Amino acid sequence: MRDVKINFDENTYRILYHRYKELIWPLLIIFVCFGLFLKVIIPQFQEFLSMREEEKVLNKKIITLRSNLDYLSKMDDSNLDSQVKIVSSVLPFEKDFVGVLSAISFAAGKSGIKVGDFSLQIGSLSLSNQIALKPSLDVSLTVSGGVEGVKRFLKELANVSPVSDASTVQLAGNMSTLSLSFYYKPLPSFVFDYYTPIKSLSKAQKSTLEKISKWQNF
Repeated sequence: MRDVKINFDENTYRILYHRYKELIWPLLIIFVCFGLFLKVIIPQFQEFLSMREEEKVLNKKIITLRSNLDYLSKMDDSNLDSQVKIVSSVLPFEKDFVGVLSAISFAAGKSGIKVGDFSLQIGSLSLSNQIALKPSLDVSLTVSGGVEGVKRFLKELANVSPVSDASTVQLAGNMSTLSLSFYYKPLPSFVFDYYTPIKSLSKAQKSTLEKISKWQNF
């Protein structure tokens, strides 16, 4: 099979030009429009969609800010201060030595027993450890009053702040040795986000708050 060579001379170009000259401008216009569509229209449309999305996010933030402002404006400051005082007394933000001694003294007086020797275990002072674990101030003390006296003492202690529990009880006649843990919870560092909705207390949280507000050593 022989190679076929096609040669275009000047006359051929002229013939093609005169035959298809009516299509040249429309084709050029189509190519220009297509280029504008790719370079201008599509980017602008994408920018428009992005702006619409940003507008939705901004409107949502504005709604949240208005809701938070309305919630805060209706809040009773005195009631809030009272709630914070109750919570921080029951679960202090740091080791509350005075609160622990006050709770022991109050429970002993209500139960009619006498407190003898006692010792405090300071524990870790690292803030990161205190936040990650369940930090407590551990107390070992001896009380007089026998089994019934210890029961009364622990019952009274369960209804005073700060919150505590007894890990061990050793009875020896009329004297008993108790190991108690008084809990606290340091506040973790945080950055307040104005656009996070402020939530009111749930029913369960309100019920718990009402219960501990009736503890006798407030």
